[in-house]
Amino acid sequence: MRGVRTGAVTLCAALVMASAADANDQAPTGAKPNAEHRSKHRHGHEHQAARHGKPHGHGGEAHAKGHEKGHDKGHEEGHEEIDTENLFGITQGSDLGKRGEIALQSEGMGGFGLGDGRYAAWSNVYQLKYSVTDDFRIAPYLATTFNSISGSSSLQDVNALDFQGGGVEFRYRFLNRESAPFGFTVVLDPHANRIDSFDGTKVSQSGVAVMALADRELIKDRLFVAFNAVYEPEWSRDATGMSLDESRLGFGTALTAQLAPHLFVGAEARYLRRYDGVGLDSFREDAWYVGPTLAANLCKNLTMTLAWNIKAANATVADPAFGTSHFANNVVLARFNYIFPEAR
Repeated sequence: MRGVRTGAVTLCAALVMASAADANDQAPTGAKPNAEHRSKHRHGHEHQAARHGKPHGHGGEAHAKGHEKGHDKGHEEGHEEIDTENLFGITQGSDLGKRGEIALQSEGMGGFGLGDGRYAAWSNVYQLKYSVTDDFRIAPYLATTFNSISGSSSLQDVNALDFQGGGVEFRYRFLNRESAPFGFTVVLDPHANRIDSFDGTKVSQSGVAVMALADRELIKDRLFVAFNAVYEPEWSRDATGMSLDESRLGFGTALTAQLAPHLFVGAEARYLRRYDGVGLDSFREDAWYVGPTLAANLCKNLTMTLAWNIKAANATVADPAFGTSHFANNVVLARFNYIFPEAR
Protein backbone atom coordinates (compact mmCIF):
# COMPACT_ATOMS: atom_id res chain seq x y z
CA MET A 1 0.00 0.00 0.00
CA ARG A 2 2.92 2.34 0.66
CA GLY A 3 4.02 1.93 -2.95
CA VAL A 4 0.51 2.59 -4.18
CA ARG A 5 0.19 5.78 -2.15
CA THR A 6 3.59 7.03 -3.35
CA GLY A 7 2.65 6.33 -6.96
CA ALA A 8 -0.68 8.06 -6.52
CA VAL A 9 0.95 11.18 -5.03
CA THR A 10 3.49 11.33 -7.87
CA LEU A 11 0.76 10.89 -10.45
CA CYS A 12 -1.40 13.56 -8.83
CA ALA A 13 1.51 16.02 -8.80
CA ALA A 14 2.15 15.42 -12.49
CA LEU A 15 -1.51 15.99 -13.28
CA VAL A 16 -1.56 19.26 -11.33
CA MET A 17 1.52 20.54 -13.22
CA ALA A 18 -0.08 19.56 -16.53
CA SER A 19 -3.27 21.39 -15.60
CA ALA A 20 -1.33 24.53 -14.70
CA ALA A 21 0.47 24.46 -18.05
CA ASP A 22 -2.84 24.12 -19.87
CA ALA A 23 -4.26 27.08 -17.96
CA ASN A 24 -1.45 29.33 -19.25
CA ASP A 25 -2.19 28.39 -22.86
CA GLN A 26 -5.96 28.63 -22.99
CA ALA A 27 -8.84 30.46 -21.34
CA PRO A 28 -11.13 28.55 -18.95
CA THR A 29 -13.96 26.70 -20.63
CA GLY A 30 -16.15 26.44 -17.56
CA ALA A 31 -16.06 22.64 -17.54
CA LYS A 32 -13.62 20.34 -15.77
CA PRO A 33 -13.00 16.69 -16.38
CA ASN A 34 -13.81 14.16 -13.69
CA ALA A 35 -13.22 9.63 -12.60
CA GLU A 36 -14.18 5.33 -11.76
CA HIS A 37 -16.51 2.44 -12.98
CA ARG A 38 -14.31 1.94 -12.73
CA SER A 39 -13.93 1.36 -12.91
CA LYS A 40 -15.27 -0.50 -14.11
CA HIS A 41 -18.13 1.82 -13.49
CA ARG A 42 -16.32 2.93 -14.43
CA HIS A 43 -15.78 6.05 -16.08
CA GLY A 44 -15.75 9.68 -16.45
CA HIS A 45 -18.95 10.02 -18.42
CA GLU A 46 -21.35 12.74 -17.86
CA HIS A 47 -23.06 10.46 -15.43
CA GLN A 48 -20.37 8.50 -13.67
CA ALA A 49 -19.04 8.65 -10.28
CA ALA A 50 -16.55 6.29 -9.11
CA ARG A 51 -14.12 8.31 -10.82
CA HIS A 52 -16.23 10.48 -9.18
CA GLY A 53 -17.67 13.49 -10.17
CA LYS A 54 -16.95 15.42 -13.23
CA PRO A 55 -18.14 19.02 -13.02
CA HIS A 56 -20.89 19.99 -15.44
CA GLY A 57 -19.42 23.44 -15.89
CA HIS A 58 -21.43 26.64 -16.25
CA GLY A 59 -21.11 26.85 -20.01
CA GLY A 60 -21.16 30.64 -20.27
CA GLU A 61 -18.72 33.48 -19.73
CA ALA A 62 -21.53 35.92 -19.10
CA HIS A 63 -22.60 33.89 -16.11
CA ALA A 64 -19.06 33.72 -14.78
CA LYS A 65 -18.52 37.48 -15.11
CA GLY A 66 -21.34 38.12 -12.69
CA HIS A 67 -19.75 36.15 -9.90
CA GLU A 68 -16.66 36.35 -7.80
CA LYS A 69 -14.11 33.53 -8.03
CA GLY A 70 -15.02 32.11 -4.64
CA HIS A 71 -18.72 31.97 -5.44
CA ASP A 72 -18.06 30.51 -8.89
CA LYS A 73 -15.93 27.72 -7.43
CA GLY A 74 -18.61 26.77 -4.93
CA HIS A 75 -21.23 26.79 -7.67
CA GLU A 76 -19.14 24.38 -9.78
CA GLU A 77 -18.65 21.96 -6.89
CA GLY A 78 -22.40 21.82 -6.38
CA HIS A 79 -22.98 20.74 -10.00
CA GLU A 80 -20.59 17.85 -10.54
CA GLU A 81 -21.30 14.84 -12.70
CA ILE A 82 -21.08 11.55 -10.80
CA ASP A 83 -19.74 8.36 -12.38
CA THR A 84 -21.36 5.40 -10.63
CA GLU A 85 -19.38 2.47 -12.04
CA ASN A 86 -16.90 2.23 -9.16
CA LEU A 87 -19.02 3.97 -6.57
CA PHE A 88 -20.45 1.00 -4.67
CA GLY A 89 -17.58 -1.41 -3.89
CA ILE A 90 -17.80 -4.95 -5.30
CA THR A 91 -21.31 -4.04 -6.44
CA GLN A 92 -21.07 -1.99 -9.65
CA GLY A 93 -22.95 0.92 -11.19
CA SER A 94 -24.32 1.24 -14.72
CA ASP A 95 -22.07 4.08 -16.01
CA LEU A 96 -19.32 3.15 -18.47
CA GLY A 97 -17.67 6.27 -19.88
CA LYS A 98 -18.17 8.72 -22.71
CA ARG A 99 -17.35 7.89 -26.31
CA GLY A 100 -13.58 7.77 -26.86
CA GLU A 101 -12.71 7.56 -23.17
CA ILE A 102 -9.68 5.41 -22.33
CA ALA A 103 -9.01 4.20 -18.80
CA LEU A 104 -6.51 1.92 -17.09
CA GLN A 105 -7.70 -0.02 -14.06
CA SER A 106 -6.08 -2.22 -11.44
CA GLU A 107 -8.49 -4.25 -9.35
CA GLY A 108 -7.36 -6.52 -6.55
CA MET A 109 -9.75 -8.79 -4.68
CA GLY A 110 -8.92 -11.44 -2.13
CA GLY A 111 -10.45 -13.93 0.27
CA PHE A 112 -9.06 -14.48 3.77
CA GLY A 113 -9.87 -17.15 6.36
CA LEU A 114 -11.48 -20.47 5.45
CA GLY A 115 -11.98 -23.56 7.59
CA ASP A 116 -8.99 -24.75 9.57
CA GLY A 117 -5.42 -23.65 8.86
CA ARG A 118 -4.36 -20.44 7.15
CA TYR A 119 -6.02 -19.30 3.94
CA ALA A 120 -5.33 -16.26 1.73
CA ALA A 121 -6.05 -15.88 -1.99
CA TRP A 122 -5.56 -12.60 -3.87
CA SER A 123 -6.20 -11.91 -7.57
CA ASN A 124 -5.20 -8.77 -9.45
CA VAL A 125 -6.86 -7.78 -12.73
CA TYR A 126 -5.18 -5.22 -15.01
CA GLN A 127 -7.67 -3.81 -17.47
CA LEU A 128 -7.57 -1.37 -20.39
CA LYS A 129 -11.01 0.13 -21.01
CA TYR A 130 -12.17 1.86 -24.20
CA SER A 131 -15.63 3.37 -24.66
CA VAL A 132 -16.51 2.81 -28.31
CA THR A 133 -19.72 4.82 -27.89
CA ASP A 134 -21.49 6.44 -24.97
CA ASP A 135 -23.28 3.13 -24.39
CA PHE A 136 -20.78 0.44 -25.43
CA ARG A 137 -17.36 -0.38 -23.94
CA ILE A 138 -14.75 -3.05 -24.54
CA ALA A 139 -12.06 -3.88 -21.96
CA PRO A 140 -9.38 -6.58 -22.38
CA TYR A 141 -7.54 -7.64 -19.23
CA LEU A 142 -4.86 -9.89 -17.74
CA ALA A 143 -4.87 -11.36 -14.24
CA THR A 144 -2.39 -12.64 -11.67
CA THR A 145 -3.10 -14.64 -8.54
CA PHE A 146 -1.34 -15.15 -5.22
CA ASN A 147 -2.24 -18.02 -2.91
CA SER A 148 -0.95 -18.69 0.60
CA ILE A 149 -2.52 -21.79 2.15
CA SER A 150 -1.15 -23.97 4.95
CA GLY A 151 -2.39 -26.30 7.68
CA SER A 152 -5.71 -27.01 5.96
CA SER A 153 -7.27 -30.47 6.22
CA SER A 154 -8.95 -30.13 2.81
CA LEU A 155 -6.56 -27.97 0.75
CA GLN A 156 -2.96 -28.52 -0.30
CA ASP A 157 -0.29 -26.19 1.07
CA VAL A 158 0.73 -23.56 -1.45
CA ASN A 159 2.58 -20.25 -1.40
CA ALA A 160 2.88 -18.92 -4.94
CA LEU A 161 2.39 -15.91 -7.20
CA ASP A 162 1.47 -16.82 -10.77
CA PHE A 163 -0.04 -15.55 -14.00
CA GLN A 164 -3.68 -16.60 -13.88
CA GLY A 165 -5.19 -15.80 -17.28
CA GLY A 166 -7.15 -13.13 -19.10
CA GLY A 167 -10.29 -12.16 -20.92
CA VAL A 168 -12.28 -9.41 -22.61
CA GLU A 169 -15.18 -7.61 -20.98
CA PHE A 170 -18.03 -6.13 -23.04
CA ARG A 171 -20.54 -3.67 -21.56
CA TYR A 172 -23.68 -2.27 -23.15
CA ARG A 173 -25.91 0.28 -21.44
CA PHE A 174 -29.59 -0.08 -22.32
CA LEU A 175 -30.85 2.69 -20.00
CA ASN A 176 -29.04 5.91 -19.12
CA ARG A 177 -29.92 6.92 -15.56
CA GLU A 178 -29.70 10.61 -16.56
CA SER A 179 -32.72 10.26 -18.85
CA ALA A 180 -34.45 7.10 -17.57
CA PRO A 181 -35.89 6.20 -14.14
CA PHE A 182 -32.75 4.12 -13.51
CA GLY A 183 -29.57 3.05 -15.26
CA PHE A 184 -29.26 -0.47 -16.67
CA THR A 185 -26.16 -2.12 -18.16
CA VAL A 186 -25.46 -5.71 -19.25
CA VAL A 187 -21.94 -7.15 -19.01
CA LEU A 188 -20.52 -10.14 -20.90
CA ASP A 189 -17.11 -11.29 -19.63
CA PRO A 190 -15.60 -14.36 -21.36
CA HIS A 191 -12.28 -15.49 -19.84
CA ALA A 192 -9.71 -18.30 -19.73
CA ASN A 193 -7.47 -19.28 -16.79
CA ARG A 194 -4.53 -21.59 -16.20
CA ILE A 195 -4.58 -21.26 -12.39
CA ASP A 196 -7.57 -21.67 -10.10
CA SER A 197 -7.64 -18.52 -7.96
CA PHE A 198 -9.39 -20.39 -5.14
CA ASP A 199 -6.60 -22.84 -4.25
CA GLY A 200 -3.73 -22.06 -6.64
CA THR A 201 -3.89 -25.39 -8.49
CA LYS A 202 -3.14 -25.68 -12.21
CA VAL A 203 -6.25 -26.04 -14.35
CA SER A 204 -7.52 -25.62 -17.88
CA GLN A 205 -10.47 -23.33 -17.32
CA SER A 206 -12.79 -21.20 -19.42
CA GLY A 207 -15.94 -19.38 -18.48
CA VAL A 208 -18.17 -16.39 -18.99
CA ALA A 209 -19.70 -14.03 -16.46
CA VAL A 210 -23.05 -12.48 -17.38
CA MET A 211 -24.00 -9.51 -15.22
CA ALA A 212 -26.97 -7.15 -15.00
CA LEU A 213 -26.19 -3.80 -13.34
CA ALA A 214 -28.86 -1.32 -12.28
CA ASP A 215 -28.56 1.91 -10.28
CA ARG A 216 -30.50 5.02 -9.36
CA GLU A 217 -29.76 8.44 -7.91
CA LEU A 218 -32.04 8.86 -4.88
CA ILE A 219 -30.91 12.36 -3.85
CA LYS A 220 -29.22 14.58 -6.42
CA ASP A 221 -25.41 14.24 -6.17
CA ARG A 222 -25.76 12.82 -2.63
CA LEU A 223 -27.33 9.36 -2.36
CA PHE A 224 -27.13 6.43 -4.79
CA VAL A 225 -28.37 2.83 -4.78
CA ALA A 226 -27.38 -0.13 -6.99
CA PHE A 227 -28.54 -3.70 -7.66
CA ASN A 228 -26.51 -6.45 -9.39
CA ALA A 229 -27.20 -10.00 -10.58
CA VAL A 230 -24.55 -12.38 -11.97
CA TYR A 231 -24.51 -15.85 -13.51
CA GLU A 232 -21.09 -17.41 -14.17
CA PRO A 233 -20.62 -20.91 -15.63
CA GLU A 234 -17.07 -22.29 -15.77
CA TRP A 235 -15.69 -25.33 -17.59
CA SER A 236 -12.58 -26.72 -15.85
CA ARG A 237 -10.20 -29.67 -16.02
CA ASP A 238 -7.48 -30.34 -13.47
CA ALA A 239 -4.02 -31.75 -14.21
CA THR A 240 -5.41 -35.32 -14.29
CA GLY A 241 -8.20 -34.43 -16.72
CA MET A 242 -10.97 -34.61 -14.12
CA SER A 243 -13.96 -32.37 -14.80
CA LEU A 244 -14.47 -29.55 -12.30
CA ASP A 245 -17.34 -27.76 -14.08
CA GLU A 246 -19.35 -25.44 -11.87
CA SER A 247 -21.52 -22.34 -11.93
CA ARG A 248 -22.31 -19.47 -9.61
CA LEU A 249 -25.33 -17.26 -9.10
CA GLY A 250 -25.11 -14.02 -7.17
CA PHE A 251 -27.14 -10.97 -6.17
CA GLY A 252 -25.92 -7.74 -4.61
CA THR A 253 -27.20 -4.36 -3.50
CA ALA A 254 -25.40 -1.27 -2.24
CA LEU A 255 -26.16 2.20 -0.93
CA THR A 256 -23.62 5.03 -0.86
CA ALA A 257 -23.64 8.72 0.11
CA GLN A 258 -21.34 11.61 -0.75
CA LEU A 259 -20.14 12.85 2.66
CA ALA A 260 -17.66 15.36 1.24
CA PRO A 261 -16.62 16.44 -2.27
CA HIS A 262 -15.33 13.33 -4.10
CA LEU A 263 -15.72 11.12 -1.01
CA PHE A 264 -18.43 8.42 -0.92
CA VAL A 265 -19.08 6.09 2.01
CA GLY A 266 -21.64 3.30 2.01
CA ALA A 267 -22.47 -0.36 2.59
CA GLU A 268 -23.27 -3.38 0.45
CA ALA A 269 -24.84 -6.82 0.88
CA ARG A 270 -24.35 -9.86 -1.39
CA TYR A 271 -25.84 -13.34 -1.62
CA LEU A 272 -23.89 -16.05 -3.50
CA ARG A 273 -24.76 -19.63 -4.52
CA ARG A 274 -22.46 -22.28 -6.01
CA TYR A 275 -23.45 -25.32 -8.05
CA ASP A 276 -21.87 -28.35 -9.68
CA GLY A 277 -22.29 -28.20 -13.45
CA VAL A 278 -22.48 -25.16 -15.70
CA GLY A 279 -26.30 -25.11 -15.71
CA LEU A 280 -26.87 -24.71 -11.95
CA ASP A 281 -27.22 -28.50 -11.89
CA SER A 282 -26.53 -29.50 -8.28
CA PHE A 283 -26.54 -27.08 -5.36
CA ARG A 284 -23.33 -27.04 -3.29
CA GLU A 285 -23.34 -24.04 -0.96
CA ASP A 286 -24.39 -20.45 -0.39
CA ALA A 287 -23.26 -17.48 1.69
CA TRP A 288 -24.34 -13.97 2.76
CA TYR A 289 -21.86 -11.07 2.85
CA VAL A 290 -22.21 -7.55 4.23
CA GLY A 291 -19.71 -4.75 4.72
CA PRO A 292 -18.63 -1.13 4.27
CA THR A 293 -17.47 0.59 1.08
CA LEU A 294 -15.49 3.73 0.28
CA ALA A 295 -14.85 5.54 -3.00
CA ALA A 296 -12.73 8.66 -3.45
CA ASN A 297 -10.90 10.78 -5.99
CA LEU A 298 -7.17 10.69 -5.23
CA CYS A 299 -6.77 13.45 -7.81
CA LYS A 300 -8.52 14.73 -10.93
CA ASN A 301 -8.26 11.58 -13.08
CA LEU A 302 -7.49 8.89 -10.50
CA THR A 303 -10.09 7.21 -8.28
CA MET A 304 -9.91 4.58 -5.57
CA THR A 305 -12.59 2.13 -4.45
CA LEU A 306 -12.29 0.01 -1.29
CA ALA A 307 -14.64 -2.62 0.12
CA TRP A 308 -14.61 -5.17 2.92
CA ASN A 309 -17.23 -7.95 2.90
CA ILE A 310 -17.71 -10.13 5.97
CA LYS A 311 -19.46 -13.49 5.73
CA ALA A 312 -22.53 -12.77 7.84
CA ALA A 313 -24.02 -16.27 7.65
CA ASN A 314 -22.22 -19.60 7.48
CA ALA A 315 -22.30 -21.14 4.04
CA THR A 316 -24.73 -24.02 3.68
CA VAL A 317 -22.91 -27.01 2.19
CA ALA A 318 -25.38 -29.47 0.68
CA ASP A 319 -23.04 -32.45 1.05
CA PRO A 320 -20.69 -32.37 4.09
CA ALA A 321 -18.47 -34.92 2.34
CA PHE A 322 -17.76 -32.28 -0.31
CA GLY A 323 -15.29 -30.64 2.04
CA THR A 324 -14.49 -27.01 2.70
CA SER A 325 -16.58 -24.08 1.56
CA HIS A 326 -15.32 -21.99 -1.35
CA PHE A 327 -16.59 -18.78 0.26
CA ALA A 328 -13.93 -17.14 2.43
CA ASN A 329 -14.76 -15.51 5.76
CA ASN A 330 -13.59 -12.09 4.57
CA VAL A 331 -13.43 -10.61 1.07
CA VAL A 332 -11.47 -7.41 0.40
CA LEU A 333 -11.48 -5.22 -2.72
CA ALA A 334 -9.01 -2.47 -3.73
CA ARG A 335 -9.60 -0.84 -7.12
CA PHE A 336 -7.73 2.05 -8.77
CA ASN A 337 -9.00 3.61 -11.99
CA TYR A 338 -7.11 6.18 -14.07
CA ILE A 339 -8.75 8.02 -16.97
CA PHE A 340 -6.35 9.42 -19.57
CA PRO A 341 -6.93 13.19 -19.86
CA GLU A 342 -6.66 13.25 -23.65
CA ALA A 343 -9.48 10.73 -23.77
CA ARG A 344 -11.85 13.25 -22.23
